[in-house]
Amino acid sequence: MVNELLQGAIEVHVHAAPDIGERASDFIALAREYRQAGFAGVLIKDHFQPSTDRAYALNHLGGDGFRVWGGLVLNRPVGGFNPTAVAVAVERGARVVFMPTSAARNHLIRVGRLLPPYDRVRVMDAGDEGMTIFGPGGSLLPEVVDIIDQVIAARRVLGTGHLSPDECIALAETAQARGSCRILVNHASHYISNLSVADQRRMVALGALIEHSWVATKHQHHPIRPEAIAEQIRAVGAEHCILSSDYGQPRLGSPVAGFRDMVATLLDLGITPEEIRTMIHTNPRRLLEEVN
Repeated sequence: MVNELLQGAIEVHVHAAPDIGERASDFIALAREYRQAGFAGVLIKDHFQPSTDRAYALNHLGGDGFRVWGGLVLNRPVGGFNPTAVAVAVERGARVVFMPTSAARNHLIRVGRLLPPYDRVRVMDAGDEGMTIFGPGGSLLPEVVDIIDQVIAARRVLGTGHLSPDECIALAETAQARGSCRILVNHASHYISNLSVADQRRMVALGALIEHSWVATKHQHHPIRPEAIAEQIRAVGAEHCILSSDYGQPRLGSPVAGFRDMVATLLDLGITPEEIRTMIHTNPRRLLEEVN
């Protein structure tokens, strides 16, 4: 059953070399593994530089219908909340524009410090307290609003990155007030994002899809029980959720094996094959489909 469900699935969140730190495989081997497992496509995420060129190369070398997507994460190396970087990335094919991850204020509050290998490189300014979408007075920064408008105009996807729940909700409220915007709440059940069921339902009401990443169950210090992910899926509804691995960490090994483990475990916990198919086939296509 698991292998059958993987045929035509889409992975929306995985990491590969080259990267600042070591990864389980490079992007060429990664795409080959997903293709051989029967997946229809994969979105490669990089915290510090656009992954659009990797997607372009793989799509032009593949030729068998397997699709790779790239994106842009708004951390310090690309200028943070940089509308110009967004404009260039979108022009070069970025499907998802992610809010800050390792540079987010919420990330630093939750993690406490930059973890290896990111502590060895200058990914933030000295004394940087982390990025937040909120300006003085609690309103969204003008440059964040500019980025939202670009994402809407280009019909791309807005990822919440490592923002706090309050930031996620404010971002979605602003985005939907300014137009129709596809929003992905990244790894909602991970301890850094940590959206409650009520928060997730609020985001769904604002038109977002909720991503649950299997890496959240494998964290060395703050793992979530697989049962909790299954409970959250039931509470919010599989029709509003997406499953991903968020793998790429060498200690975890093959991302495809991790994805397979996720599907098998959730099936054992009572999530139905139809619900799994919705979360790894239907909803990723709905999120990433070309609409330009």
